[in-house]
Amino acid sequence: MVVLFIKVYLIIIFQKGYVIGDQNYSFEKDTFIFFSNNVRKESFSKFEAAAKTVFGIVQLGVLTNEELKRVIKCALKSKLIVKYIEDELTVFKSTL
Repeated sequence: MVVLFIKVYLIIIFQKGYVIGDQNYSFEKDTFIFFSNNVRKESFSKFEAAAKTVFGIVQLGVLTNEELKRVIKCALKSKLIVKYIEDELTVFKSTL
């Protein structure tokens, strides 16, 4: 997993074949998550509802605490993250 800094955007990269989570999932191609002002809080019920649609959400496993900390750390470095989200993520990260 690699973290790149580009201007005010932060990117976390899951390299092709790099195994993550408790189900030994890996992406077939290099995969990027861009963090800018797109980090927001959503209810779990919204994801549950989306999972029931035609294009649904499929759970591929659960990230380990260390993997999740790395993702959160990257998101927290974005200068565009909303303050209350930053505060919540900081508290949540400290519980892992």
